[in-house]
Amino acid sequence: MSAFSGKAMLQRLVIGGEQMDFDGSVRRITAVHESGHAVARVLSIGRVGITNENAIRWIEMDEGTPHCSVFELPLGMPGLKEFGEREGIREGVRWTVDDWRKLFSFMRIDPLEWASLRLLELTAGAAAQGKFTGASFGLVWHD
Repeated sequence: MSAFSGKAMLQRLVIGGEQMDFDGSVRRITAVHESGHAVARVLSIGRVGITNENAIRWIEMDEGTPHCSVFELPLGMPGLKEFGEREGIREGVRWTVDDWRKLFSFMRIDPLEWASLRLLELTAGAAAQGKFTGASFGLVWHD
């Protein structure tokens, strides 16, 4: 998810209480931010079900706000729906922690490793943006 979510944020960034106008370079900054997410996903290939084919579903850089869509959990994997039905885990119903534990087990994914990689992916965007703009990680993360 981009640190720039509102239309106004596409026009300006506030750093340390001071408004900075990037005159259109915000798209470039956002592209760097999204690239940070993408790089983290590529570095995660081979872990928790992340493959070359599913690490990144798409990257949009030409139209609208740059954004990358990354791998999530392989909830479409063969046999998972049937497993869920046997265990009473249904689509459209909020899953409990126990439901998630069963799903992770079926998918042979360590939930702590998955969470660690998700954290890497989330923070990589802010780190890339901070490095590119010269802003601190904390400032970008909390923006």
